[in-house]
Parts: sequence; structure tokens; C-alpha cells
Amino acid sequence: MKDVYVTKEKELQLVVFAVNDNEYAISILSVREIINVPQIVALPNMPSSVVGVINLRGSVIPVVDLGEEFGINACEGEDSTRKILIVEMKDQMVGYLVDNVTEVLTVNKDCLEKPASSLDSTGMGLVDYICNLTDRLIPVVDLSKLLTSNESVKLHEILSQVR
Repeated sequence: MKDVYVTKEKELQLVVFAVNDNEYAISILSVREIINVPQIVALPNMPSSVVGVINLRGSVIPVVDLGEEFGINACEGEDSTRKILIVEMKDQMVGYLVDNVTEVLTVNKDCLEKPASSLDSTGMGLVDYICNLTDRLIPVVDLSKLLTSNESVKLHEILSQVR
């Protein structure tokens, strides 16, 4: 499998975002676009982290609250700073609600460290790397590991009915 984090130049670009005052990042290659939060329509019987759906240029996109999904409380940012990261996953577009997108960061691949295997059982399985910079550590999240297969199936079923 191709490492989506490393470019030919041995540098990578990360989209850095905040969830409850914690910094996280994902590969810029995973992000289709970043949008302001439009009206979100709640749907019944959805997993707790799925806050609803949005209409993005005629497409119905499910929106997942990353704070809720990470188990660190729902996103609580100001409406003016909250963003949705639009990501294509398994042939489906998904929006991830975050408190703020702070920067696009270009780092050398040598800054990436695999998390200790002893942390895998603590939910760190979502984290592919820790970006170790001089003044901060930024977990690099693998969004494809976020939704369980049951959640993914349920989203697909409901979106099929909405469309």
C-alpha cells in the first residue's frame, strides 16, 4: 500500500485541526475540501458521533463529530471557526466536524514516528504517526479507521434511502 503521507521530496503536507483544544492532523491528500459549517440535518437512529447530513452542491454528505468519535466530548468551537473536512472514504464522501482548521503544515518525513505498540489498545489505533516537532507533538489520524464497519454500513443504508 502506498504511504499517503510521504511525497517524492520526502516531505509531507498535513492539515492541522483542533478538537477541544487538542491538535490533530491528517494527510492533505485525504482532504477533498474544507468548508464552513452549513445547516446540518439530524437523522434518526444514527451512531452518536454522526451529527447529521449536509447538502454539498447537490450531494448528501454525512457529518461525523470528531470530538465525539475520539471520545473527548463533542466539538464545541465557535460557529464562526468550526469547519468540516470533506474526505473521500471507500467511494463515499464523509464530512468531519472540527473546532478549527489551524494550518497546512509541510514537514520532513523524519518528523513522523510510529506510536508505541503498547498504545494500540487505548484507541491509538486511529493514530498512524506522531508528528514530532521541536515545540509540539501532533497525532496524525487515519480517518479510514474511524468508523466501525457497522457504522459505515448504517451510513450507507441511510444515505441510500435519502438519495
